[in-house]
Amino acid sequence: MTVLDVNDPKILNFLVESYEKESRLRMKWVQLHAGDIEKAALLTREAKNYSTEDIAKSLMEAGMATTTRDHINAARHKYTAPVPDYLHAKVGATKDSEAPMKPVAREVKDSLREGRLEYLKKRSSLKPEDKYSFAESTNWLYGWKLDESVLRMSGPVHGKVNHVVRALSGRVGPQRDPDHYNSPDDGETLCVTI
Repeated sequence: MTVLDVNDPKILNFLVESYEKESRLRMKWVQLHAGDIEKAALLTREAKNYSTEDIAKSLMEAGMATTTRDHINAARHKYTAPVPDYLHAKVGATKDSEAPMKPVAREVKDSLREGRLEYLKKRSSLKPEDKYSFAESTNWLYGWKLDESVLRMSGPVHGKVNHVVRALSGRVGPQRDPDHYNSPDDGETLCVTI
């Protein structure tokens, strides 16, 4: 970055004008928002003078309604015997436990003939939800069913893709390559002898 020559009269005039412009803009903003600034500085709202006892009392009064409701419910069911769990279970309602791993696809099984490494490569390229019935560890939950997630439907906001799209759809639009990018077999030369 080049250092400005502050002895140059043109640069001095530019700096003085920009400082004055900035001062005028700030003064205009202060004049526009003077009422809001004064209200914030003076804090003219009335004081409520709540004590800690008043706050605790209001919280207790708010909780009293739920406490009475819970006591009424408890009194109603005080003498009823709880229903044993085995009575809740219906005959035939239990289902067989699901296998932790899903069955391997036929084309992946056929790769075992080519070798163990080839099978493992194909198997590792599958997503965990394609191989397993449920997430076996909490670490798997981060990418589990990512295809159904909203995050998959939107591209990166600040990534490389956004920069390329913004450059292509900008004010000027996409530009052709400069002439000196052409291959040398065009017959054109950049150097001209006089």
